[in-house]
Amino acid sequence: MGIFLNSKAPYEAYKKMTQNPYFVDKSLLLTELIPSFGSVNCYCCITRPRRFGKTVMANMIGAFFGKTDKSDCIFQHLAVSEHNASRTHRNRYDVIYIDFSRAPKGCSSYVQYIRRIENSLVRDLLNAFTDCGVSADDSPWDALQKIYEEKEHNFLFVLDEWDAAFHMPFVSA
Repeated sequence: MGIFLNSKAPYEAYKKMTQNPYFVDKSLLLTELIPSFGSVNCYCCITRPRRFGKTVMANMIGAFFGKTDKSDCIFQHLAVSEHNASRTHRNRYDVIYIDFSRAPKGCSSYVQYIRRIENSLVRDLLNAFTDCGVSADDSPWDALQKIYEEKEHNFLFVLDEWDAAFHMPFVSA
């Protein structure tokens, strides 16, 4: 478990959301995503207007597919559990979940903002894949390439609040 790789954050956030009395089960969306894994259409962008649940969906995707042994308690009572794909794909993927609205304390430049994401991601990969030749000096794309070359291992990326940087003081000032 790391800051970005297989983070507990999406699981905890989605679990909390499912306990809300006004929660609406939209877990069948997951069955729409599964056929795209490994295909030419493997990139998916979920767009909605402001305040229409994009972060809830991002957390659901991270919680469902990410390697955590806890998500059974969340998803066993949701609509997705009635599908065979649910058992095949739940908790099977290394998920890199990045919420771009979370900036480091005192962040004053775009370079500092991106560097934190890059360094934290490389550190997560280095800790999880110790036998792939990843070093702390690698860029994230080099680290991911080394892991792929060594293990033919793919990752599921969930990028939430991708436009947050445009609204941060160091960009809009």
